[in-house]
This record gives sequence, structure tokens and C-alpha cells, in this order.
Amino acid sequence: MHPILALDWEFFEEKSGTIGLIENGFSNMIDNILLQHVGSLFKYFLDLSTIDCNDRDLDHWLLCVTTLVPNLLELTSKFIKFCPDKVNYVLDTPLLYSLIFIACNAVHFLTISAPRIQFLTVHDSHDIHASFFDNLSNVKELFMVLNVYEESKSYEQERFITWSRLFYLCSNLARLVFE
Repeated sequence: MHPILALDWEFFEEKSGTIGLIENGFSNMIDNILLQHVGSLFKYFLDLSTIDCNDRDLDHWLLCVTTLVPNLLELTSKFIKFCPDKVNYVLDTPLLYSLIFIACNAVHFLTISAPRIQFLTVHDSHDIHASFFDNLSNVKELFMVLNVYEESKSYEQERFITWSRLFYLCSNLARLVFE
């Protein structure tokens, strides 16, 4: 099989013929792709911008990727909403070195164990708490683009992170881009 698995809007549009997708059909298809994958998988890209999935599916896919693909190096998640009340999301990837979140919500509810991670991008992802960075001490490059909206003026004071806390948690940080 191919070492790069991209489940993005182009893939879903090609498989469905339309942007309006059927939830159960695509959930089963993604399950089958992950469970039947043979060989190395270095890059995994999951974009849920065009389909709806339930919390069980997302948790199951993360579990499949982390248990069946121990050699995963890069993971990109796009338009994913982590819901803490329903599932405990765990990403345990010992070789992962690049992690990207684009337009994801509540990523701090994802428990990350990636001791070799070096590159982290959090782009337009909301509700990030300081706890998100707890297991990311090996990050060398951090790129963050956060949009703080008017209704969340106290967000930075109550839930986000101070510079000193960020540098403490990401003690190997060599490059920081913050927009």
C-alpha cells in the first residue's frame, strides 16, 4: 500500500460524486481502509470538513492509526471537533515527529504521547488549554495561528497559556511563530 493516506475532501468527493456525504457509508469505508492497510504508513491526513462523523468513529480511527501504524511520522487533522464528554481520545505514536491541527476544536482533550515530536502546528483551532502542551516537551518548532473572538476576551487569562508556561512545557523549543 501507499505510505501516505490522505482522507480529505478530494477523496470524499471522488468517492461520493457529491459533497453531500452519507455518514455511515464513509465511516465504514474509513474503517476498512485503516483496518486493511498493509505496510508502512508515514503520513496520515484526515479532513472531516465535508463529512460528519460521530465521536466513536473519531476515537476508533485514532486508535487504529496508533495501534496498527506504529511507524507513523506525520499526522494532519483538519476540521475535527474533539468532544470530551463522550470519548477519551488518545494519540500514542512513538515515532511521530510532525503534528498539525487545522480548524480543530478542543484539541486539548486529546492526550498525546509522541516522545519524538519536533514540529507542531496549531492553525485556527479553538479552545486550547495549557494542558494541551503537557506532553510536548520535545517540540522544536511551534507554529500557532489563533483567532480570539470578542466573546472570549477572558480566554487568555482563564484557559490559555502564558509565555513562561509555554517555554517551560516546550523546553526544547527553538522556533516559535505566533500569529
